[in-house]
Amino acid sequence: MLRYAGQVGERVTALGLDQSAHWVRTIAQAGGSNRSQNPYSADYACSGTADGTYIKSIIATLPSIGGILYFDAGSYAIDTQLVIPGHVKVMGAGYNVTRFNAASNIDPFWFVQTGTPDEFIGGGFSDATISATGATVIGIRISHIQHFDLSRIKFQSSACARCVQVDGASFHTRIQDCRLVSFSQY
Repeated sequence: MLRYAGQVGERVTALGLDQSAHWVRTIAQAGGSNRSQNPYSADYACSGTADGTYIKSIIATLPSIGGILYFDAGSYAIDTQLVIPGHVKVMGAGYNVTRFNAASNIDPFWFVQTGTPDEFIGGGFSDATISATGATVIGIRISHIQHFDLSRIKFQSSACARCVQVDGASFHTRIQDCRLVSFSQY
């Protein structure tokens, strides 16, 4: 596994994260379908096509206490729903540079309780664009989580039921600086 060197490592350090932390995973787009070609020295490299299952396997490597998934600039193809433990933070490099393209009629992100209440405090999602299409699609679903922070997310959709849905006993969910942009504006 590659570990925190080069461009991605510098950005992770700039965010104030410990480069040697066992709870941080960095993901970059490799280009093409070859995940072994990782020009940014991230922990993992996605191909930009059908990345959902691969990202699920990265989520599974996080310790039970949670962690941070940092996605560097690039486009990531979400072809299956990502069920993310509520105590995990997903961070992009910025909503103009990190983009998640969901397959049609896929609810791309579902943050959900995975343990006892003390184990799922402090998750979040920030600094990315989500592109989703489908009459019943929910861009981000937050279920039964305490202290969730959703910030600097841009939603691009031509037909999407809801950008964000908070359900169950979810407390202290903060949503700030998020925007909806239709495809017709691009």
